Amino acid sequence: MLTTMTIKGIHFHAFHGALEVERELGQVLEIELSISYDVDPSSLDKDKMPPIMDASVYDIVQKVVMTTKFKAMEGLALEIARRIMLTYSVAELVSVVIRRRQLFIPGDVQSAEVEITVDREDLGEK
Repeated sequence: MLTTMTIKGIHFHAFHGALEVERELGQVLEIELSISYDVDPSSLDKDKMPPIMDASVYDIVQKVVMTTKFKAMEGLALEIARRIMLTYSVAELVSVVIRRRQLFIPGDVQSAEVEITVDREDLGEK
């Protein structure tokens, strides 16, 4: 049975971006992600732990965002997806959205975001 876990509205003040000001002053990044995986219905007993723990996923995201620096948001999103897939062998597909609302550009823009979707084949597996 295909299952998808979605976590929305993860916020970090981090120092990623193509512009020097983004890397020096930082900005708030909003992250959403979804993880698709197969679950055997018989494993959903009330006493069994879930195959993927949302708190652990948050810890992975936090570690990547706060201990690395990427100029390209796509690179940051890819690293988050890669680390989740390496941690959880049941994960078949991981999508990561990184949204920036504080843009250092002239003009009235609500936000800019990138979305990346990674499967096992993208990691050289399967």
